[in-house]
Amino acid sequence: MDNVSMGRFIAERRRARGFSQKQLAESLGVTDKAVSKWETGRGAPDIAILVPLAQRLGVSVTELLKGETIPAESMAAQSGEMIITAMKSRRKSLLKLFGIMVLVFLLVLCFRPVYHLAASVSGESHALYRAAARYTQKMFSGSDFSENDFALADRTMEKGKFLVVLGQRNDEVVAVIFERDSLFEERYAVMGAGCGEMGELNLYATGGDGMNLSIFYGCGLEASVYQFTLDRTQYVAPIVDETVLDIYLDIGSTFYTPTEIVTVKDGA
Repeated sequence: MDNVSMGRFIAERRRARGFSQKQLAESLGVTDKAVSKWETGRGAPDIAILVPLAQRLGVSVTELLKGETIPAESMAAQSGEMIITAMKSRRKSLLKLFGIMVLVFLLVLCFRPVYHLAASVSGESHALYRAAARYTQKMFSGSDFSENDFALADRTMEKGKFLVVLGQRNDEVVAVIFERDSLFEERYAVMGAGCGEMGELNLYATGGDGMNLSIFYGCGLEASVYQFTLDRTQYVAPIVDETVLDIYLDIGSTFYTPTEIVTVKDGA
């Protein structure tokens, strides 16, 4: 379809029918500027207007699209040719759309593992300590925990899909929580962190999706055991080398129940 040829044909047929641009526009429910654009080849009628426009001009839709009068004996052949052309054009469009969809799918397929690799670290201690230090520096303003501060604590615990590393520096203690990557089982992504003071028993807790995660952590604790209440049940756990790093997973409740922490000292 040639817009210039069609526009010239529209202008010729409009004048032959004795219409002004405004009269033709009003009969079609469009503006005279639209008709002017058609006739100058700067635009083309909408597909919904083709039939009424052809009727107003006293021509067939095929003649309108071809931009010329077609003898009756060749009208059928011309119409068939235009239908075939339209079908080929549609087929090309569908193939192009399918190609784009396949390309997007392949890109997503390739990007997913790349994203998982970039967002996670290996389960080796030095990689975990480095990631924990970076996250702590970003999470807690003014904190300057380093990889060595986590290596110094030398305390790591894993339960289910969660892994926690403990770090200590001066009078600060942090617990950085990792979650096992869903695509690469030997890699972990940081999901959160808690920060407290030396000599205190701290709790990091989160819940959702039918599971609660409770992490007790602390360094420099002058006690042999600590006790806490979870879901109205009292628990007692040991404190080894003045350090606590324990993970509790509660899959029976949907929401986290606040925990009352009590540190029990020797002889208490």
